Amino acid sequence: MPAPTREKILNDHQPTSVRQRLAKPTKASTLPDAELGGIDGCVTTFAVIAGALGACFSSQVAMVLGLANLLADGLSMAVSNYETGEAQLGQNARAERTEREHTTLNCRSLCAMSTEWKIRSPPVLLIWHQAHDSTTSPESSGSSACCNSPA
Repeated sequence: MPAPTREKILNDHQPTSVRQRLAKPTKASTLPDAELGGIDGCVTTFAVIAGALGACFSSQVAMVLGLANLLADGLSMAVSNYETGEAQLGQNARAERTEREHTTLNCRSLCAMSTEWKIRSPPVLLIWHQAHDSTTSPESSGSSACCNSPA
């Protein structure tokens, strides 16, 4: 893969580009789950079958125990993975909500300071906030929406 050009990097970090990238839904990868499940299923099923044969059960009983273990193990891992995903989504939503609250508060403080100190261009945090604030248009007058909204 060729190295990106300076212009591409700069373009990819413009508020509009960042906003578009953040708006896209992320796709979950099932490959790590399938790999972990496959390895775990092989090891535990082998252990159950080996144990059944070691206890001198018939090969039919060993196969039934192995199949039952394989199904139970797959169901257990699927439910665990689902619950983990739901917990992670909840945690991400809480972190995003907190970050937006903190960013808005900090943004308003920086707006007040920049006005008080007569700084013409908004600080970096204001630009970051503008890139993450879906209510701000990139065509705005150069100030962030939080500077224009009541404190």
